[in-house]
Amino acid sequence: MAFQLQAQISGTITDEKGEPLPFASIYLQASSTGTTSNAEGQYNLELPAGSYVIVFQYVGYEQKLVELSYDGRSKQLDIQLKEEAVTLNEVTFLADAGSKERRF
Repeated sequence: MAFQLQAQISGTITDEKGEPLPFASIYLQASSTGTTSNAEGQYNLELPAGSYVIVFQYVGYEQKLVELSYDGRSKQLDIQLKEEAVTLNEVTFLADAGSKERRF
């Protein structure tokens, strides 16, 4: 009986300061295969040998795509995510048509 070995990819997901990112999403692009990191930012993902694009994402941080090709041996893959820069547009509030415009 033939079987296919599952490679284990594991590592830690951190921010730019080295702080772990708990419960980050890790998944194969265009697939439903994935996992999440634990409270310490550590994850394990078992896959058959092959080539993949792995997506790492966490709310408030830039998504990171990693192309990976390996021969079925376990691999350590630590990932650092950058905070996402968010800019907000100016908002104008008008109390009523007769009052002055106020900008915030």
